[in-house]
Amino acid sequence: MTANRDRTTAQTQRAIVITRVFDAPRQLVWKAWTEPRHFARWYGPKGFTTPVCRIDLRVGGKYLNCMRSPEGQDFWSTGVFREIVAPERLVMTASRADKDGNVVPASRYEMDAGWSLETQISVTLEEDDGRTKVTLEHVGMPAGTGRDMAEAGWNESLDKLADVLAESRQARKEPRMKKFVFLHYGFEKPTPEIMAAWGKWFESMRDNIIDAGGNFSRGREISKAGTKDLPRGPESITGFTIVSADSLDDAVKMAQRSPHISSIRVYEVMSK
Repeated sequence: MTANRDRTTAQTQRAIVITRVFDAPRQLVWKAWTEPRHFARWYGPKGFTTPVCRIDLRVGGKYLNCMRSPEGQDFWSTGVFREIVAPERLVMTASRADKDGNVVPASRYEMDAGWSLETQISVTLEEDDGRTKVTLEHVGMPAGTGRDMAEAGWNESLDKLADVLAESRQARKEPRMKKFVFLHYGFEKPTPEIMAAWGKWFESMRDNIIDAGGNFSRGREISKAGTKDLPRGPESITGFTIVSADSLDDAVKMAQRSPHISSIRVYEVMSK
């Protein structure tokens, strides 16, 4: 009897797992999942639109979406973010809702009676030589027509995401953008004016930045001769920025706009 119950549960809770590789940097794909103006452009099956999209991107924060069919019927959904690891992973609950964000039974939208009030969606983004591998897992749905429609809907949504990402690259064939690392050297106590200029610089590169880190403290150098302390000073690395650009010259131009305190070294990351 136990084996039969386990088998029935497995069939009832069979997950949707979809893997796609998008020809776009991971940071751009992350934005497509987490920023309302981008998410609304691709979410929903073919022919559907998303006139309302609200995202409070923090653990415990909620989202509320309205998916509208070609016939004008609205399907509201909401959920809570359970895990956020930018730009690598999202885990969120998913429930049917009314326009005020209150959870409602799936039967309100004429869906399977066995559909639970809450399912879970996990999205993992992996870098793949300038592309992004996305793995989507949606669990907690009953087997049947509703689950099959949800899987088809996700596949059509991801088709639309591919189109949106292509449009972001001016919908023309371009050489795939290369990856560059900016190493920031030197340290002085920054003024409020410098910090404001840094913010403007990062904002100007928002669509190109893949990753960044800074505020390095002291470190150590390891060599055959042993180890030595690396105090924070004019010759130390104080941060890094990883960007996408068409060429080394373009990356250098981006770096030259920086209000750097000492200097920046630019290196191209070799492709696989």
